[in-house]
Formats: sequence, structure tokens, C-alpha cells
Amino acid sequence: GSTSDVIFQKNNWCNLLFEKIKTSGYNVKIYFAAVAGYASHQEFLKLMNDDSIYNEIDVHISYFGANEINASYIPLYSQKIFHSAATVPKSSILPNTFEYINKVIFKKKDLYVTTSGSILNTAKQTTKNLQLMKELSALNHYKFIPIFQPVLGAGYHTNDYDRFKLQNLNIDTTRLKIIHNFSKAMNDFDSEFFKINQASDIGLYDFTDIFKDINDYPFIDDCHLKEEYEYIISDSVFSIIS
Repeated sequence: GSTSDVIFQKNNWCNLLFEKIKTSGYNVKIYFAAVAGYASHQEFLKLMNDDSIYNEIDVHISYFGANEINASYIPLYSQKIFHSAATVPKSSILPNTFEYINKVIFKKKDLYVTTSGSILNTAKQTTKNLQLMKELSALNHYKFIPIFQPVLGAGYHTNDYDRFKLQNLNIDTTRLKIIHNFSKAMNDFDSEFFKINQASDIGLYDFTDIFKDINDYPFIDDCHLKEEYEYIISDSVFSIIS
């Protein structure tokens, strides 16, 4: 999403990480693939859609969180790709018979496939997306690093809404309500997500407590960091990959 998008925020943790890697003597190429508003299902679809990228990467860092609570509607353009990835191709000889046998015998699907507008449990959807991306990394011999980003309503910032209000006294009431609703939704997602992931093995890195030793409210809104705190993310990610 936008918290990793170098177009949205030039001096974010991604650029700082790139500079840190360069000054440490590593010769690397970094692809900034973040798109403002995108969540893990769009990230997964990118990997499914562009398999040429597998030969280009050694490490895939998935920095997710804030957009997951708005990701319960799978966009129309995603439907066909999800469906083709989750189903066995139809027989050209006996399409109806083959499809019937496939439905009866092979009931289990590896992906969530929905009709337009249907709502999934977002925590389950996110977990499934991460699991699939990890499986892709294993199949294609690169490392997958999923990071749950620091965000209002999750982890150490579960009850940070009042602190946000104190630092944004001039914010309009409409925007305040949106952020308040976001905080409550993220709190529900955070609780459900970690319950589910206690039984999963995706190698999750939890950054929701990364600012617990800072007295300041680290965000400029509900998820975008103040520039002076971006280095904490970049340093922590550098420690993981090195």
C-alpha cells in the first residue's frame, strides 16, 4: 500500500532500506512494487499474473496491514484470475461431465473464490493470501518475509485513538469519524488475525509494537509514519534480511 509507495512518500522506509543496503556494501536491485490502496490479495494476484518475476527476486517483503480491513471485496478484475488459479481446466471433450466430477471429487480449493460483492472474513483472507505467497516463494526458491505493519488500532496502538485526537485538534469531524471507525475495525482484524495465525506457519514478523518505547504518536494519520520514524522500520527490516 501507500506506506511502502515511494511515489506517495519519497523518504519512506523502502528508500532508507535501499540506501542502508548500498552503504553496507551489497550490490542489489530493489523493485518497489507498492501501490496506494492495494492489499495482500492484489499483491498475490500480481505474482500470479507475472510469473517472469520469479527469476528476478531473492527476497519478497510483504509489508501489509492497513489496507486489509478494506480488502473484503475482491474487485471484479481479480475474479477471473482467482477462478483460473483455483480450478482444474475443463475438458474439451466432455466439459460438463468433467466439471461435475471435479466438483464432486475435488471439493477442496486452495484459494478463496467469490462472486462479485460477496464479503469474506478479512483476517482469513489475508492469512490465505500470505500462505499462498509463501508457497510460491518455496516453489520458486526465494525468501518470503511477511511484516504486519504498525498501524492505529493494532498491537501497541490499539488504544491510541485519543492520542491521535490530541495531536490533530484541527482535524474536521468527518475525517475524525473515518479514522475512529478505522481504528475499531483494525482492532477487530488484529485480534482475529493473530488468533488464526497461531496455527499457521507463514513466518510472520509483527511490527505492531515496534514503537512501544517512543512517547510520541508516530503516525501523521492512522498508518502513515512521521518521516523521523521511518528509519526504525528500515533498520528493523535490514536486520531481518541480513
